[in-house]
Amino acid sequence: MRSATLQLKEMEEDRDRIEARLQQLQRSLGEAEEGKRDIDGRLTSAQTALMLQEETIRRNERERKQMAEKLNDMERAIGASDSERRQTQVKSHTENSL
Repeated sequence: MRSATLQLKEMEEDRDRIEARLQQLQRSLGEAEEGKRDIDGRLTSAQTALMLQEETIRRNERERKQMAEKLNDMERAIGASDSERRQTQVKSHTENSL
């Protein structure tokens, strides 16, 4: 009888240790899941920020190309204007020489 009582007590102690370990594992699992959710949220935020940065880069690149085209147009206009001015000066100089 004493042996059965002792075995019962040992089994209850084992059960208590197993339950404590189970609770510890459940807490750890909960913390891991919470950590995963946090990381997933940060990853989503980082991906969103990256997409915004990529769009900003594309927009800036388009604006840079437009500015380069405007600059080229202005340089051509200045060149044409300089050429016209020189022709006018030559014509004026030739008329004054006559």
